Amino acid sequence: MFFCLYRWAGDLVFRAGARTWSLSRDDLGFAFSRLSSARSRFCVVEGGGETFRSTCTHVLRTFFAGLDVTYDGLDFDNDHFLARVATISLPATVAHSPGWQGWLDGARAAHPRVAADGAALRR
Repeated sequence: MFFCLYRWAGDLVFRAGARTWSLSRDDLGFAFSRLSSARSRFCVVEGGGETFRSTCTHVLRTFFAGLDVTYDGLDFDNDHFLARVATISLPATVAHSPGWQGWLDGARAAHPRVAADGAALRR
């Protein structure tokens, strides 16, 4: 499943598969939990109720993390994008969150047509 964070029309958005959520909503929340060393669960909570859940099994990632003696929190954030998403303070808006200011709106980030070799950046 595809997960991402992006800015569209001045709003911050989280996408999971075909579903999207505006991060500016007051009733939105995220939860991440480790079910075991190789399994995790990410949930989207709307209005106090769970509306999306994804359980991931990551055996190889866990194996290689165990071999890395320098593995730390930065590595964990890199390996577990959804864990990082769950730590975002909500509601999050571009206007009130200086860290998001540099993000481009999707309409300005890439050319809307896709060329044979991929999306063309606007000049």
